[in-house]
Amino acid sequence: MAKEKKKRESTNKKSKKQSSRNCNSKQNSNSKQNSNDNIKLSDFSYAELIVLAATLSFSLAEELDEDDLTIFIVFLGLLLADMQTLAAQRAIKARQQASVTEDLELETEI
Repeated sequence: MAKEKKKRESTNKKSKKQSSRNCNSKQNSNSKQNSNDNIKLSDFSYAELIVLAATLSFSLAEELDEDDLTIFIVFLGLLLADMQTLAAQRAIKARQQASVTEDLELETEI
């Protein structure tokens, strides 16, 4: 009987180790998944962006007829123009805030 208890105890220890390993691997996969959720376009290399654009363009061109493709291209042009306007506005605001901050720093030094 003593041998059976030892076997059961060692089996329990093994199962506890395995369950803790499973928990650790689940935590690692969750943290990897969370880090994958935060991928930005700036994280991609130039080559990856080119491949992505080419693949997306080809897929869309295959799926859309001529009229829809033309409308989609015009839509992308409008989207691009609006995004450029927003980016320019952000840059101007950032420059203005930086100059105001510099002015305040100069005033406090004097």
